[in-house]
Amino acid sequence: MNMFFSIQKGKPGIQNDDMRPSINDVILAGKVRMYPNPANTVLHIVSELQSPFTIQLYNLLGEEMTEAKVADRRVDVSGLLVGIYVVRLNVGDKSVVKKVAIQR
Repeated sequence: MNMFFSIQKGKPGIQNDDMRPSINDVILAGKVRMYPNPANTVLHIVSELQSPFTIQLYNLLGEEMTEAKVADRRVDVSGLLVGIYVVRLNVGDKSVVKKVAIQR
């Protein structure tokens, strides 16, 4: 089950986005790697997947910080503050959720 952190008045904790992972999501997770972690200015994505994908970065409050279509396997993270982020990579109807640290 994919989970994101969120702040709701009177309900601290984790919000469940009601998406249950399928076996395809688990297989996909093994085919995507990100480096360096921690990242400084650029996050590189290594994948055997040929199709372009979208990436969403969330802070630990569940706020979307950036969303981009990634074709060249590089994401500029120089505008993000130092901290931990949740990265969601979407390929068609499948998605992979990973964590990345931004450090200067």
